[in-house]
Amino acid sequence: MSSPAHEGNRTVLRAGGVVAVIVGGLFLLVGGIDFFSAFGTFHSPTKFWCFFVGIPLLALGANLLRMGYLGAVSRYMAAETVPVIRDSAVEVAEGLRPTVRGIVSDLRASGQPDAPAGDPATRLARLEKLRSDGLISEAEHADQRARILREL
Repeated sequence: MSSPAHEGNRTVLRAGGVVAVIVGGLFLLVGGIDFFSAFGTFHSPTKFWCFFVGIPLLALGANLLRMGYLGAVSRYMAAETVPVIRDSAVEVAEGLRPTVRGIVSDLRASGQPDAPAGDPATRLARLEKLRSDGLISEAEHADQRARILREL
């Protein structure tokens, strides 16, 4: 799915990120130890500059790791969220089905004429769409299809 060059770049980002985090962490450790060991003495810290080298290296390593694992994290997030979105859409459709049927029933009861007939091919296509969207049952689809075909 991905090219060898892409996989190579991803490997470099991941390995470079790990190295930068480790080296940055070591610089932070050396700078912190030097800084805090100077407390209580009359000597000033001599390796405190390591702290200022370690912070950017740590940030660089974290960003390299983020870029190297972005695809894996995105795929994981998609695998976790898509089923929830799908289930939510089904629930919304199930919740709307009685409302749509109620509106159709009210329109029929009010004596209003049905929607414009149109040509049979268009009506059959519209009927098929209603069935595939789950707005009418198989039985309703079969009944309406038979009615349209009888009118021919």
